[in-house]
Amino acid sequence: MQTQLLTFISDFGYSDGSLALLKSYIIQACPTMQLLDVNNNVKPYHMAEAAYLAENLYSRFPTGTIHFITTNMYMERLMPIVLVHCESHYFIGVDNGVFSILFHQKDAQFRLLASQVDEDWNLIISGAIQQLTGGIAWNTIGTALEQLRQVKRPEPFIKESYVEGAVLFTDDFGNAITNIKQEQVSSVFDLSKVIISFGASHRIQGIKKSIAEAADHEPFAIFNAFGHLLLGMKNYNFSRLFDVKDGIKVALQAI
Repeated sequence: MQTQLLTFISDFGYSDGSLALLKSYIIQACPTMQLLDVNNNVKPYHMAEAAYLAENLYSRFPTGTIHFITTNMYMERLMPIVLVHCESHYFIGVDNGVFSILFHQKDAQFRLLASQVDEDWNLIISGAIQQLTGGIAWNTIGTALEQLRQVKRPEPFIKESYVEGAVLFTDDFGNAITNIKQEQVSSVFDLSKVIISFGASHRIQGIKKSIAEAADHEPFAIFNAFGHLLLGMKNYNFSRLFDVKDGIKVALQAI
C-alpha cells in the first residue's frame, strides 16, 4: 500500500473552483487520502517556480507520496497528462516541460495517462491516484511513453572567480530567487568578499548569513532555506524598487 498523501503545486489559485473540483474527484476515489497544498498560487504559467518548489520539497515527504504538479493546464490542452516515478515518489501533471526541468539528470520513468487534456481530466487523474493507492504497480498504469517534453533548464555559468546565473522568480515579498546554489558559490568565493551585480548597474557587496544582519531598507543577499541565492531588501519590496524581472542576469565576482 502506498502512502496516503497527495501534495499540490499548481497555478490553479482558489477563486474559480477548479482545484476544489479536482479534490472532490480525488476524495470520492480515495476517501482516506490526505491532501496537502504546497502552493496553488504559483504565478500563472510559471514552470520554473513550480519546478523549484517541487525539486526542493518532494524528497522531504515520505516515499510513496504522490505529487500533483501543473501550470498552464487550460492553455496546454494538446499536452499529455503523465505519471512519473522517481526516487520512490510519484508525480502527476501536464507534460508541458515542467517535468524535464524537475528531473534533470535524475533517473525518472514515466507513463502516459492521456494524450491531451480534455473534459475527463479530473477523472483520469483521480483514477490514476486510486490505482496507485490501491497497490497497482505504477508501470502498469496508462501506456508507455518514450520521453517527456524537453525544456531547457537554466543553469549557472561558473568559471574561476566568476559565477553568472539568473532570477528564477520573485516571491510575494519581492525577493528575487536565483538559480545559483550555495554549494556552487562556497567553493569559489569568500562570501564576505564578493560583489553581486544585477540589472543595469546595481550591486550588493557580500552574502549575509541571515536577513537579521541587514539594516532596514538595505539590499542584501543570503542563501535561503533551500540553498538558493536570494536577493532582497529588509522591510521593502526589492524587485519593485529595482525593477527585477524573471530571467534577469545575476553575476558574482570576487572583490
